[in-house]
Amino acid sequence: MDTFRDAPTAFGMREHRAGRMLEGMKRAPVIVHPPSSGGRRVTLYGQDLGRALRPGDVAAILRRAGFCTTTFVWDDTGVFEWRDGGPDVWLMP
Repeated sequence: MDTFRDAPTAFGMREHRAGRMLEGMKRAPVIVHPPSSGGRRVTLYGQDLGRALRPGDVAAILRRAGFCTTTFVWDDTGVFEWRDGGPDVWLMP
């Protein structure tokens, strides 16, 4: 299971344990925005973390931000929201 480090204060949030933080949320904490000419923007709790050109980039961006996991479950809607296409869509329509 993917977990988030216990101290997301860098993203302007109060300190919570991973399970409690995700339980009360209505939205997935990670949003991968629609494809554009510069890749897909990745945000975590509303903070822009960078742009990704492929799923491996999303994983690297999240790990740098403290998202601790060995594997990512891309279709976990409690964690990821993929806008205008899932992890297999990287080109603009």
